Amino acid sequence: MKYDIAAAGKDAGYGDQAGPSPDGPAATADFDGPPDSPTGRFDGALLDCVYRINSQELHAYTVGVGKGKAVGLLAGPVERDAQMSTAEMRTWIDKAATAERGLPVPTPGHTVVSVRLPVDGQGDVALIVSLGENAKADPQLERLTKELAGQARI
Repeated sequence: MKYDIAAAGKDAGYGDQAGPSPDGPAATADFDGPPDSPTGRFDGALLDCVYRINSQELHAYTVGVGKGKAVGLLAGPVERDAQMSTAEMRTWIDKAATAERGLPVPTPGHTVVSVRLPVDGQGDVALIVSLGENAKADPQLERLTKELAGQARI
């Protein structure tokens, strides 16, 4: 999965402030994990692409699962990055996991946004965009996530 962060950033109103990570392109993948790992339990895969908005790091996680809901695979990092309580996390994850495909669902602090992507057949796929642990609310993040989701080809 390759996203055009510069084009999505312009369309979302960031101008020229969206681009690759200053440390160079970074992407990591996690799949085919042991049975007791999150990817193993959900028959899932995770791709983490690192970009920047202004000088802030931005993670675009593409998550796919064969069973369960894709957002569940990243529940821990989302809770940490969004600084949500367990109760807030449960409410958000229920909303994000059942949202209409293509509809962005921001966390209460607008530092993480999830959107379910179209999928053929079984399973679930989502794009989760996070500004990280020490992020400030960003109302444009929802639009950026929608722009990136429009680029996704599964």
